[in-house]
Parts: sequence; structure tokens; C-alpha cells
Amino acid sequence: EKLTAVKWTLNNSRYEIHVPTLDSIATDTLVTHCLQVKTKIRQAVANEAHQGSSFFRVLPRTLSQTLLTTWEQVLADHPPEDQTEASFDAALRNFVASDATEEDRYDLVQQLRSPKKPRNVAVQQFFYRLRELNGFVAWLPGTEPPLTADQLKQSLYDGMPSTWRGRFVDSGATLASKTTAELCRYFRKQESKAAAKQAENERNQKRESSRSS
Repeated sequence: EKLTAVKWTLNNSRYEIHVPTLDSIATDTLVTHCLQVKTKIRQAVANEAHQGSSFFRVLPRTLSQTLLTTWEQVLADHPPEDQTEASFDAALRNFVASDATEEDRYDLVQQLRSPKKPRNVAVQQFFYRLRELNGFVAWLPGTEPPLTADQLKQSLYDGMPSTWRGRFVDSGATLASKTTAELCRYFRKQESKAAAKQAENERNQKRESSRSS
């Protein structure tokens, strides 16, 4: 992913961040990009008085021409009251709402309630993605609430392979008795055991193949 240097100056203070140019209107990509830019600005700008102005000044420079036009239209339709972080967040929600709908927010929450971990995605990575997507909910138009911490833990559990969940139940453990971190550690151990078993099966298959050839 190509990164572009964005430089700006406020009251003789010089700042710089490196971010990609956004050219996708996919909701998750758009929200990820905007929040990433916001985080990098906050890290680069120690002076909190400069952060609000920096948000408004820098984000447009990280957008493709098409998305820049949309951003400028959003500001024209909903002029920010000031250059604070709160005003920027309001503008950002309007920007996301220019493409996303209340149905998108509802659908995202439903997806978070019934996820399934792909085989090629690690347990920890799967949970990080659940948590990230849950954080996106508040940026979409609508009122469907994000998952609570307990609901997110339930989704992590529900997303695991049935054999792993069966072993968890057989162990006598319950979701209520485990923190999310403990649950992650349990399923990471199951993941390691499954990987070790698969590697052993592959070695046995190679031995059988070499004997028969």
C-alpha cells in the first residue's frame, strides 16, 4: 500500500504524517481510513489546540478526487460550527452517511451477532476484527446499538468451530466465568492443537506415500 506524506503548518508548528490515498467508498474501508488518519494526526500533533484544525485540514488531502468532492459537499450542506474534534466527528458521520444507510448499520450489528471464523484467520485476529467492526457501528447512520462487552464475548465464542466450543463446554467452563482475554487464550490453545494435529497428519501422509511408491 503506497503511503503519501501529508505536511502542514499551524502557528509555525510543522507536522507530517504518512497515509494512503482513499479511493474506495466501501463503508468499512472508508471508516477505517478516516479513523486511521485521525489517530495519526493525534499522534503527530501534541498541541491539542491544533488537533481540531488539523483534522479538517488533513483528511481532505488523503481522499481521491471523487471522495474529496463528496467531503466538500458534506461541509457545504452541514457547515461545521467550529474547528473542534466534536465538529469534525459530526462532519465525519455525515460523510459516512453520504453512502451508508441505517440498514447498513443494522446489517453490520446482525453480522457481529452471528460471525464465523474463517479457517485461515487466527483467533486473535478474528477477535480484533470483531472489535474493530463493532467500533464502526457508531459511525454509521441509525440507532442500532453496538454490541456490549458481554455480547462481543458471546460473538467470539459463537464464531469458533463447533468442536472447540464442545471441548469448552466439556471442560466445565462457562462464558460467565471467563473474561474475554481468557476465552481468547483458550481458543488460541485449541488453534495450536489443531495446527499441530494437521501437521502430524500431513507427515503421516507423506510417510505412507513414500512407502507405497
